[in-house]
Amino acid sequence: MTDEMLNSRDKSLFKRRIYSIVSLMAGSAVFISAVIIVWFNSSVSNELLTEVYGKFELAAITLMPYMISAVVAAITAIGIITILPSARFVEPAEQILTRIRDLACGDLAGTVTSRGNNQLKVLTQELNRATANLSSDVTDLKIINRQQWGLLCEIRMWAENHDCETMLVYVKEMEKNWDKIAEIEERYTT
Repeated sequence: MTDEMLNSRDKSLFKRRIYSIVSLMAGSAVFISAVIIVWFNSSVSNELLTEVYGKFELAAITLMPYMISAVVAAITAIGIITILPSARFVEPAEQILTRIRDLACGDLAGTVTSRGNNQLKVLTQELNRATANLSSDVTDLKIINRQQWGLLCEIRMWAENHDCETMLVYVKEMEKNWDKIAEIEERYTT
């Protein structure tokens, strides 16, 4: 299987897990509410209630299991509202993760599109900015390295011809390039 297929499968499994949790929460709320109502209606005798309690108390006692069920439903709804939005963040988070894996493999050319909530947008923008800075520095290093190689070839050629003064000019140019490389290297912790 390719990485893309695995990532798609992982996203699908994560979304399914979220939706199964939401379904379990909703089903549990319905079951608990039904049990409360059935238990209350079967355990309380209406004849006994009418003899002991007045109209207002009777109305309150009759509505009690439905009010408890409403509280269970409200708590469940809050839980579902809290959990469900996380399914929207699976794809943007997966794109960021894929981009970081590409960076680890040395791919400095790609970017991530900014989607999702504000925090994910900021995260993707910062990732793209950091990648662009790193890419720019690596490009500079490559250019300087090629210049060094050219200078080294010139030094070898002049050394073969015993022209030491010209060779010293090229050595000084190489030293300048190594100073530039050192400046770039100082920006990175390895």
